[in-house]
Amino acid sequence: ARPDRSAPVRPAELRVMAESGEAHALQELLESAVSEYGLVHTWSRFVAPALQEIRSGSDGEVPGGSPSRVLMCAFEHVLQAVHRSRPRRPAQVPARIVVMSDAIHEMGAQVVGVALSWYGFDVRILSSERYGGVCAAERFTAHSASHEVDLVVVMGRGGTCEEFVTTIADRSDVNILLVGADTPEILSQNIQRVRTPAACVEEAIAMLAPGAEPGAVGRL
Repeated sequence: ARPDRSAPVRPAELRVMAESGEAHALQELLESAVSEYGLVHTWSRFVAPALQEIRSGSDGEVPGGSPSRVLMCAFEHVLQAVHRSRPRRPAQVPARIVVMSDAIHEMGAQVVGVALSWYGFDVRILSSERYGGVCAAERFTAHSASHEVDLVVVMGRGGTCEEFVTTIADRSDVNILLVGADTPEILSQNIQRVRTPAACVEEAIAMLAPGAEPGAVGRL
């Protein structure tokens, strides 16, 4: 059912609620936003700007219940709900998409991953950070050794991002989609760049499921 609470009209509404610690009301507001605008646009138009407003402040956040964490936790609950409610698709082997993200873009990667899952893709998210002595290219190589990957979506920036994307492109012929205005410019026939998560979802559908009708993910 559609939530009773009206959808937000500006990021500041989310920021004020997060600063007040109203987690349940905040989650209801986010659910309304997804019902009205869809998941991806709710993230891009409201949640991401609200997080930026909170984190750019000079007063600092109180430990243990910081507004940024309150907002992110509420949004994660909404992400889980959208993922659970994704439409049933015909029984067939879905295309596998790997979303690789650095720490800064982790939440955006979750949004893209849930959105792509909504359209029936088999999505996995891999960190592009170095953990346990394993770098991004090695992590992807290990994953692709046991799973056929049809598309790699990359959310990151800087030299480290450029290095692992170039390595993946050199080692395989998998298509790579870079997301964000700050992603590195890499010349390769298998690499494309888009500026926004919404454009990423649309491009992935065009590449892997051209007959599908793009719509607002999670919209009621």
